[in-house]
Amino acid sequence: MFHREGQKGGIFKRFGEGKSSGEYAMTGKEWVKRLSIVLGSIVILGVLAEVVLHFTVMPYYGIPPYTFVADDEIDYVPNPDFEGRVFNQEHPEKWIEIKMNSDGFRDREIPLEKPEGVFRVITIGDSETFPDTMNLEEQYGKVMEKTMNEQGKQVEVINGGVSGYGTRQSFNFLKRKGMKYNPDMVIYMFVPNDVQENVEHRYTVVGGLRVNYEWKEKPRSAAIRSFVYKNSYIMREGYRIIGAVKRSTSEKKEKVISEEEFAETEKVVKELNSFLKERKIKLLVIITPGKEEVKRDEALKDMVRKVLEEESIEFLDLREEYDTLEEKRSLRWQQDSHLNQKGHQIIAEMIAKKMQTIF
Repeated sequence: MFHREGQKGGIFKRFGEGKSSGEYAMTGKEWVKRLSIVLGSIVILGVLAEVVLHFTVMPYYGIPPYTFVADDEIDYVPNPDFEGRVFNQEHPEKWIEIKMNSDGFRDREIPLEKPEGVFRVITIGDSETFPDTMNLEEQYGKVMEKTMNEQGKQVEVINGGVSGYGTRQSFNFLKRKGMKYNPDMVIYMFVPNDVQENVEHRYTVVGGLRVNYEWKEKPRSAAIRSFVYKNSYIMREGYRIIGAVKRSTSEKKEKVISEEEFAETEKVVKELNSFLKERKIKLLVIITPGKEEVKRDEALKDMVRKVLEEESIEFLDLREEYDTLEEKRSLRWQQDSHLNQKGHQIIAEMIAKKMQTIF
């Protein structure tokens, strides 16, 4: 403990100067020395931890740096030939491989020329179609491809999903990248947050890292954040935990869909349908339960369904199918509420059943 001197001898008394043997007082220099030792130990332990994590190649939780590159038209696109891995929510001791082919699809290498007798499908959509929460062969399109081929059909599915995309971005990506593969069908998975992404910029890429679009106006801050995410496992995990705590403690406000957002979504869906119809390509829209079951989502999906019915667009409303499942609560990850492997398996079976009536 500290003992002030009333008259002289400095601010702190030394051990043994007029005090009993059980008392001890440190000088300012001793405090600085001890504090330096503590801080130095923390720094050394932090550096050692970073070295261990780097050598063990600890996977990312979320999308790793350089998965995407910036793009003037679509804000960002997958980075061709990218390879990385992310945290596996089901098996933490393992990881999920994220690989892009040479054309920027999260898929195997695909020849432009379609094999004779093969019905080629391209799936488009956001993180539910991409997805970064499971390996490629567990994605609903790939499971559906395997299921239908086992039934004697010749089906090939190309994964054109990109995490974070809205309807407009998915459509633009399809036109730029997907059409040259001469698909017979396009499957678009609609989720409620697509409507906001159709009228506003949500993400961009700065320094190899996908960040919120407003960071584009703060290049210096974005560069620092990008550097930390790419080089420090500890700091990145700290950011993630802080963000998770903020989300869990903040008051959730139900967003209201504006007329502009829905009108733009309706416009894009009609454009997509007309574009494909002119080329005699089938379109199937999947309406999936949202990440949060709220009245807004249900009303929005009803509005989208009405548009699909009016335009005579083939669709599969998974809400109807989900209502018959007792296990529907186990079809999504608990941590981020995306569909898990079981959810993709169920959807693949539903799509395969629907496609029996289409071709």
